Amino acid sequence: MAGDHVVVRYLAERPQWATALRPARGRLIIGTGVVVAFMGVVAVGCVLFAVSAHSAV
Repeated sequence: MAGDHVVVRYLAERPQWATALRPARGRLIIGTGVVVAFMGVVAVGCVLFAVSAHSAV
């Protein structure tokens, strides 16, 4: 077999996702930021709902 030697990365439970590419750190940070922002919006919506429902009583 000829060619370059590469490090293959994969999760033990998902060997079909094997890749020679390094994990994309920037993509991980952006994805985490999007999820945190979404959860923040949901939390603010819950608080506003609770306040409006409590003041209506």
